[in-house]
Amino acid sequence: MDYRKIALRILMVSLCIAGICGIAILFLPNAKFIVGRFIVTAILAAIASSTLLLAIKAIESSTYRPLGLSACVLIFLVFISTVSSIWSSLMFSSTSVERLSVSALLLLGCGAVILYGIAFVNNVRLATAGKFLAYSWLSLLVIWLVLIWFFNSLLDQEESIWYVLVPIQHYSVLVALIFISKNFLYRTIGVAFSIVSCGALIFSLLQTAGKISNAPTVLFIVLVTAFIAIMIALWNTITYRNAHQVMPKCEIVTALLAGIALASLGGVIWCAAMNYSQTPDILIRLSASFGILTTTGLFSLIIGRRIKGNSFLYCGTGELHSPCPRCRQQLALTSGHSNCYNCGLKIHLKMESAGCRNCNYDLSGSLNFDVCPECGEPIAINTAIE
Repeated sequence: MDYRKIALRILMVSLCIAGICGIAILFLPNAKFIVGRFIVTAILAAIASSTLLLAIKAIESSTYRPLGLSACVLIFLVFISTVSSIWSSLMFSSTSVERLSVSALLLLGCGAVILYGIAFVNNVRLATAGKFLAYSWLSLLVIWLVLIWFFNSLLDQEESIWYVLVPIQHYSVLVALIFISKNFLYRTIGVAFSIVSCGALIFSLLQTAGKISNAPTVLFIVLVTAFIAIMIALWNTITYRNAHQVMPKCEIVTALLAGIALASLGGVIWCAAMNYSQTPDILIRLSASFGILTTTGLFSLIIGRRIKGNSFLYCGTGELHSPCPRCRQQLALTSGHSNCYNCGLKIHLKMESAGCRNCNYDLSGSLNFDVCPECGEPIAINTAIE
């Protein structure tokens, strides 16, 4: 079965329905309410079929097949719940409409994070982080849906449910970033601080009924442990690169900038939680300024690594043996300006680096290899176009 054609047909039919409904409003002014729902449904079907095309393309690849299948299921569930919320008000109570709308938002938000986790599973270094992120958010999604549909009254009456689930949901992302590290001890320390911070936050929220300012000691523990855990996760993110893309000085500077930004932000949170009459202006300016500098540093690292990994941005330093175009004397030419010692012809030679096109590994003198020993990229190109 050609799923691409099916998705394309759904897309075209949906757009046609939207166009017909738009014309119908001109001739059926009293049916705007129904026609409007048809238009929204058709637009949603067009968006769903368009995203399904991308998911189907991923299914065709063995590497991304789990991601494609998961995306198809998520698109179907979001589409069904959204369309049901649009039309259910004609048949059911407002409570059902609200539940369907919230379910659609939950599926879309949590589902996007779950797809991120599944996308990382095929990466050796990110596999653990991806699995943890996908499974944890899938579990939380199921819990939220069960509460909405079967225990909705508890969500309105028991704020303790929010005090438990919301911190866990946020800290799970932090733990996933900590799992990027290959070092078991480093990973264990980061997870331990995350658990302590999350547990202390939940405990203080439950004990103070959400007024965490009534437990300053616990709040201080939460901020300090969260700072350490976030710095470990951020360092994992900064140092996630190939060996040839290492930029130690830039990485350290970016981490220091992030540390100052987080510390000053923690000060702002402390002042706000303790109900200070006025938060020190220096803390606000420090958190904003160093937050911008941290973002700039992260983008600089990304750009710098791309430049460093591009072998075509480096000049070669080897020799090229070639006859002189004027007198045919054999010459050993180096990159830059040189002269033929026989006839004096001025020659300017510019050579790219002899590094691998993919990883910049030095291939000088690699006569016994057909592929790069580092990453497996073929040395010879297949066509002149390549």
